Amino acid sequence: MSVYVGLDLTTARARIVETEGSGKKLKVTKFVSADVAEPGKPPSSAFIDDAFADRLRAVMKEHDFATDPVGMSWDASLTTFRDLDLPFTGMEQLRKVIKYEAESHLHNCDIEDVVVSFYKLSETPDKSHLMLMAARKDHLLNRIETLQSIGVDPMMIDLDALGMFNTLVALEYTKEHETFAVLDCGRRTTNVLVVHKGRLVLTRAIRMGSEHVAARLAHDLADSGGAEKAQALLQNPDPNRDDLLVPARRESADVEKLPSELERDLALSRIGDFYGKMQKEVRRTLATSRTDWKLDAIYVTGPGSLMPGFAEEAAKSFLSEAPVKKLDVLSRVQHEIPAAEVPMAEAEIATALGLAYKVAGFDETAVDFRQEEARYAKKFDQVKEPLVYFCSFVLFFVLILNLYDIKKLSVVQPFLVNKQNSHIAQIHTYVSKKFQEAMTAAKWTKPLQEPSAKSIDQMQRLMDQQRNTLMGELGRGGTIPRMPSAFDMLRQTFDAIKPRMGSIEKLVITQIKVGVRTQPQRTVEISGFVPTLAGVEDLREALASIPEIGEANIERPKTTAQANGIQFQGLKVKFPKPQKGEY
Repeated sequence: MSVYVGLDLTTARARIVETEGSGKKLKVTKFVSADVAEPGKPPSSAFIDDAFADRLRAVMKEHDFATDPVGMSWDASLTTFRDLDLPFTGMEQLRKVIKYEAESHLHNCDIEDVVVSFYKLSETPDKSHLMLMAARKDHLLNRIETLQSIGVDPMMIDLDALGMFNTLVALEYTKEHETFAVLDCGRRTTNVLVVHKGRLVLTRAIRMGSEHVAARLAHDLADSGGAEKAQALLQNPDPNRDDLLVPARRESADVEKLPSELERDLALSRIGDFYGKMQKEVRRTLATSRTDWKLDAIYVTGPGSLMPGFAEEAAKSFLSEAPVKKLDVLSRVQHEIPAAEVPMAEAEIATALGLAYKVAGFDETAVDFRQEEARYAKKFDQVKEPLVYFCSFVLFFVLILNLYDIKKLSVVQPFLVNKQNSHIAQIHTYVSKKFQEAMTAAKWTKPLQEPSAKSIDQMQRLMDQQRNTLMGELGRGGTIPRMPSAFDMLRQTFDAIKPRMGSIEKLVITQIKVGVRTQPQRTVEISGFVPTLAGVEDLREALASIPEIGEANIERPKTTAQANGIQFQGLKVKFPKPQKGEY
């Protein structure tokens, strides 16, 4: 089964999820969240050193993560955002002009030094309202080259907030509420998202997170435990208090507090300061929006959401009476994460899972900070006119040579195809003969002892690698669709037959025909030999166990008695028409 990896990578931490399946039908098989920054030394920029790469390599090797295909996040705190209105609604028109229009809005950088992407927030019949995103090329290239040094070449790069939105759509949160908000409090950044009628209408990255509280509290407690005690207090400052933000008071102000009480009060004070700043930033973000939305729900997630009192403070931040809920991701997907690790995984997996959905073919935003744009943007414009003239000259020269060769050949062979003794006819006869010999030699004449999808998976990976390589060469990552493929149907067919090999004795498959483009259903047609008619029924029963098939979608084959058993032809399995994003 196909494997897809989502890598939510900041300058200090990596959250990696590995999934299998296709489209929106993914199963989480692995998830790891690990620090990759140098201990005790917070990162100062998007540039990553060799030590960072070594720690990331160790994490991926320890948990045996796949390295292709991989979707990677880009930290919103390293991105410049602008709102922009353009008098176009078509995506192709917007892509053509977005970089030139962005230049007048990005005053803090040179347009040639950034990669520009956009997301359409809303549109009217003659105008689009866009969220413009700009990331520095040198930061992007450094991140890409660091990953390539450990054998990971990201297929696409998306903004972390948009990766989370992709998860919200894939898990159908957008169908449950008309308008809702998500507050993702990470370790160093807090992302705010507002979704209205299935569209992301507002997002902002606030450069503050749970590590800011932990760092300040650890500094305050440097003489009595430091970082370890700070983490313990943040998780549970005082479980006996109803209001965690109101410091405890004694009956007499003259009575000294115990050291443990002072530490708890200090933790509560730091958490209260953080919540106050968070509320101001969220309210300022909402104040700059163009529309007042009435929220149906507020979802909280991220490591910071595990701090006490976070849900109540989130409601105050949005000035809303909407119910506040934990973003519940893992209950909506199949997963193999141990029960003890689920609470922390729930808080950190959403963005990485959205990236896995994108590389699996489900992409709600179509945003990609592509590697080619970072490396080659505007370079082609410098040579495209000379290249066009040169290619035109080469094409004209080749055309003249071909016309000359055709004229010369037609003198020797006036009837190139119809004349039986012509050179082309002789070559065609020879090739056809060799092809028939090869097909005869390739027939499956031995009993099918171990039907396996291993070779099919290998061929599928090779095709995906070729597709990814082509997208890389063309600079169009994520825009070349997969062609209809027989691999998935063959894999399901073999997997259904394999458990029945003990009952279907001496099964010989002589031919398998796969109809990929047949309408309205795709088909797999099997012919072969079995000792008795009961073997045919066993084979039909095995194929009927394929999900979404059933006995009604299996046509009875034509059977003929032979000296060595029963020959069957045309045992046809009808597969459903592929859904969007599947192949």
